[in-house]
Amino acid sequence: MTIIYNDHQINDLMKRFPTFELSYELGQHKKVSSDYDICFAIPYGRKAFLWFTFYLDQNVCLLLETNREKKIIKITELSNKIPLDLAKGTLFYGCLYEDIDPKDEKNVLSFFVIEDLFFAKGIPFTKQTMTEKLGYLSPLYEEYSTLFMCLKIPISFPVFWSVKELDNVIPE
Repeated sequence: MTIIYNDHQINDLMKRFPTFELSYELGQHKKVSSDYDICFAIPYGRKAFLWFTFYLDQNVCLLLETNREKKIIKITELSNKIPLDLAKGTLFYGCLYEDIDPKDEKNVLSFFVIEDLFFAKGIPFTKQTMTEKLGYLSPLYEEYSTLFMCLKIPISFPVFWSVKELDNVIPE
């Protein structure tokens, strides 16, 4: 059963939501700056946060959907069986990607695609480079891969590549 939080619950949670600045660029780029060494292919989808925290007496995973102004408009509980170390404060930013189920074309599959890491197990990552974040994200994802894939909306990485490997050419 999916639990959607009401306005009172959202207000309670937002009092504890960490403050930080989103750092990303919009749009497609055919030419890659020499300042960057990693590129991401972010799918089209609604922007959202995935927050592992506590609410009342449970460790929860919450999906916080945003509007165009990046204001949180809806919070959905994806699980209430989260390990304590993740619930100490793990926060991803990304998009909700939806696609048709190839096994059943009437069914839509949803995924949360990670674009950024802001906190992991209570540790802030707001000042780290994306390369440093990936160095932490990869083992974190490996450690919790079963949990991340068993959520009501599974978590995945976007397609990404090293700029140096492809001579500043976007792969097909």
